Amino acid sequence: MIQLENVDESVVKIAAAVEHDMDTNLDLKRIYEAFNQLTPDQKDVVIMRFVEDLSHQEISTAMDRSEGAVRLLQHRAINTLKDLIKQQ
Repeated sequence: MIQLENVDESVVKIAAAVEHDMDTNLDLKRIYEAFNQLTPDQKDVVIMRFVEDLSHQEISTAMDRSEGAVRLLQHRAINTLKDLIKQQ
């Protein structure tokens, strides 16, 4: 039997890093699954806003919608994502 005192500290650090990576992968999987349940317009807004870093004005031009409509669509998409992730 291995005594805890004899375990190399680097092994503990590696195990913690692996566990963190697994948690991150599970979180990303949950987000991806939730994202796929959004409407196409909600997906577009989230991608344009948070991936492509476009302004609401740029998104409204691209989607041929008012800025208010884009903001509302983004708000609903984020709330839907939160709800779907909580349900998982």
